[in-house]
Amino acid sequence: MKQFFITLLAVIVGQLLWGIVSVFFYLIMFFMIISAASSASTSVQVPVKDNSLLVIDLTTEIADRSASDYMASANALMVALNGGSPQLGLYETLEKINDAATDKKINGIYLKGETSASSIPVMTELRKALAQFKETSGKPVFYYSSSTSQSALYVASVADAVYITPQGTADVNGITGSVMFYKDMLDKLDVDIQVFRHGKFKSAVEPYTLNKMSDASREQTQTYIDAMWADVRDGIAASRGISAKSVDDFANNVNSFNPQAALDARLVDGLIYYDQFLALLRDTLGLKANADIPISDIADYNKGNKLTKLNRGSNNKIAVIYAVGEIQEGSNKMDLANIYADDLARTIREARNDESVKAVVMRVNSPGGSALASDIIWREVAETKRVKPFVVSMGECAASGGYYISCAADVIVAEPATLTGSIGVFGLVPCLKKTIGNIGLNIETVNSNQEGALTAYSPLTAKQSAAVQATIERVYSTFVGRCAEGRNKTDSQIDDIAQGRVWAGTDAKRLGLIDEFGGLTEAIEIAADRADLGTNYSVTHLPNVEDSFMFMLKQLGLSAKALIGNMLLGDSYKAATNIQPYVCDKPRAMLRMEYDININK
Repeated sequence: MKQFFITLLAVIVGQLLWGIVSVFFYLIMFFMIISAASSASTSVQVPVKDNSLLVIDLTTEIADRSASDYMASANALMVALNGGSPQLGLYETLEKINDAATDKKINGIYLKGETSASSIPVMTELRKALAQFKETSGKPVFYYSSSTSQSALYVASVADAVYITPQGTADVNGITGSVMFYKDMLDKLDVDIQVFRHGKFKSAVEPYTLNKMSDASREQTQTYIDAMWADVRDGIAASRGISAKSVDDFANNVNSFNPQAALDARLVDGLIYYDQFLALLRDTLGLKANADIPISDIADYNKGNKLTKLNRGSNNKIAVIYAVGEIQEGSNKMDLANIYADDLARTIREARNDESVKAVVMRVNSPGGSALASDIIWREVAETKRVKPFVVSMGECAASGGYYISCAADVIVAEPATLTGSIGVFGLVPCLKKTIGNIGLNIETVNSNQEGALTAYSPLTAKQSAAVQATIERVYSTFVGRCAEGRNKTDSQIDDIAQGRVWAGTDAKRLGLIDEFGGLTEAIEIAADRADLGTNYSVTHLPNVEDSFMFMLKQLGLSAKALIGNMLLGDSYKAATNIQPYVCDKPRAMLRMEYDININK
């Protein structure tokens, strides 16, 4: 009870602080909007000097979609307040690397940063682009950092040379996943959670009902963590010309703190200081000693110029539609961090009816969400597939509802480390009767009908529980049927690999849940091939941000609330936001994976 009152007081204080902070943000926002509008009205070309190195800072997150000028302005403010790095867009980043291969002013690429902020599938796409850059251009790629993490080394291992400082570390320890469980906290608050699900492995409910992993959850988590590690380990080994066992041995022997061990294991090429690295670059680039080394940051490279890879003047378009975040019902055009059924359905429908759009690629990065919303989106995908090629590119995660909206596509493309599947359904109905009683409150209800409405303030009756479970079973049967139809399998075949189980891309391909390994680039190429476009096409990115001013306002508000919540409640803020949908909303069938697993890559 003590913790309950502390949390309640924190929420009250938070609301007061939010009012004060809002005034502060609105003032800052006013000036930022003027600045953003100015930058948006012109496209400033950033010149590239001769003999330049293209610099890629791996600590900058590469997101599925790049930010517009207004989005970037809002993001820059929150980065300044929260710390961290701004974002780059995946498609634009890959294009810039491809353009640099034929740019006579770019003599090579310099990778830096102790760790990579991007997801493993995005890092895989970046690795492939860097390897292609080396192959087509013959130009060198270098990596240097005081120390390197496993994630940075995974990307940097394709470089011609990898260097860290003599006292640096190579933090290669494998991949770890951890899950936060809320049951004990809910017990202290006397919150009863009534669970309905179909799927032995549908572990999204477990944090609310258990205080540790079930055997089934541990089994599936161990399987996909091992698959993700195999992808990273084998990638490092292949690029560095060593065995996978050597990488495993390095990790198992806790050699992360020993730079000489990293050199002996051939994970790095040298232990040198920064001035020595600069001297090496000058020698490679043919520059005089102590001469300035021209650099071009990838965020600014080709800014104001049209990239040259494709025929961007073509009237043949491939629409890349982004489906990123939790799947929710209704419409909210200002929230680009989540997927809203009405908005995404409209975007897909408009692409289907646009005669200039010859094929569609949907980039999915979602743990799922509402079953109803997922079905609405699925319908538009299925209808679009009838009239033009439809390809899905899966990002870090496309599971449960994320897989539901993907399964009707002509082709599904994912990386080996992509989390997918999780074909299962659950519903949570909390009962707060004891909780409110503990603070002296009681709620009495009067119903016009015998069973009445389902509320969070009284336990479900036997008839209500049966009705909710029947809904779960119906949605599961529909989910399996959609997947069977899209994947050309029987319901029984899908059910055997479903049950809510999450699979890594390596197993998903073996099981027929995906078709090809690859990223966004490969998905676009497959769509172009199926539409018989060759290279005569342009790429358009959807949905558009219709009201940049309001979007910026919304993002600042959401970010500020998260900032205050984290300041007041710390890790409890995340727990509160995770529980909130089940407390405030009506009971509903959810298609969601155990998205909140924290993967240390």
